[in-house]
Amino acid sequence: MADPNILTYLPPGWTEDKLKNATDEDYEALTEEQLQKTMDRVAAEHHAQTLKRFDELNAKRIARGAPPKPYPSDEHDGAAGRRGDQSQSSQQVPDPASENLTNLLDHVEGSDFEIFGFVLFRTYYTCDELSWEAFKEGFFELLDEGIAAAPADFNRVEDKVFIRIVSDDSLKNMSSEGVVLAYLVCMEEEEPTDSDDEDEWGDVIEPGLTTKMCLYVDEECIRSVVDKAATPFVKAVDVTTDKGRTIKVAIASLVPAFYAALLVYSSADVASKVSGDGIWRNIGPWDAGIESRRALDQLRIVS
Repeated sequence: MADPNILTYLPPGWTEDKLKNATDEDYEALTEEQLQKTMDRVAAEHHAQTLKRFDELNAKRIARGAPPKPYPSDEHDGAAGRRGDQSQSSQQVPDPASENLTNLLDHVEGSDFEIFGFVLFRTYYTCDELSWEAFKEGFFELLDEGIAAAPADFNRVEDKVFIRIVSDDSLKNMSSEGVVLAYLVCMEEEEPTDSDDEDEWGDVIEPGLTTKMCLYVDEECIRSVVDKAATPFVKAVDVTTDKGRTIKVAIASLVPAFYAALLVYSSADVASKVSGDGIWRNIGPWDAGIESRRALDQLRIVS
């Protein structure tokens, strides 16, 4: 049973202002119990905000004659306020993928993006052009499969999905750290270059393609598509650090799942959700640890 007072909990000596501006050192000074209660409060506040977004979303759906979406619920329902059938189990937890999709839709529509998606760098050029064309065809077929499997609401923005493929011989055999540099060079450009074919290294990156991790393909990735591996993948590298942190991502999971996850979680937390075979497919079930960190990051942004 959730603590009904969790939304007002403060560690001894803390104020609301300190909670909003707390540093890592402040949290490290707390006892394990105090830290857990603080994390529970932050998670409960985040869930309450999610319910508010669902109120607004359902008001719009009802106005246009669509049925309302079911509300997520978790152990904080007693504190945050339940919607719907009060007899449902209080142990039901929210679905992060559903909440992430709602956030993605709000982000894309609220930002009025013309396109959104990823930049993908080609780093392998030894294969013949037929193999490269086969890779691209297979890649977009798998991308479309993932989009087709998304919840119906995603059709509001699916025509804006875009993958900018950068194919330039200067990227040949480039390391993951080099890919990060190439991405940052694109970020610093003021004007896009003119190109009738695939994009060149240095083309400006549109706001909707600005992500915490960018994509690249090497020989292993291309073969996973051309040879029809069980789960074809590309690689994603963290552009928020210079460490070249890289994971494999299932192509069918890139949009909306991977893009949506990167909007709200840190690159490290997203990368921690790779499957046993080393390939990222989804953010997985509710994880109190990463949800608390997500909520804390949002709290710091707001403050």
